[in-house]
Amino acid sequence: MWRFVIESARRLDVQVFATSHSGDCIRALAWLQTDAPDLAAEVSVHRIDRTEPAAVRYSAADIEIAARHHIEVRG
Repeated sequence: MWRFVIESARRLDVQVFATSHSGDCIRALAWLQTDAPDLAAEVSVHRIDRTEPAAVRYSAADIEIAARHHIEVRG
């Protein structure tokens, strides 16, 4: 699914904002980093934490590492 969304966004020259609390969605982004790093370079996850002054940003590489080591990034 993420491959389709990112390829479509590139083709249409649009930016996509997606929200989810799904661990499966995060793991799928981690898989994309391994399978299609050129597409994953277009992706980041931002976690909003009320105790932080700004959103916490995770790159695709960060997401892949977190998934591999079972680190929670959803807050």
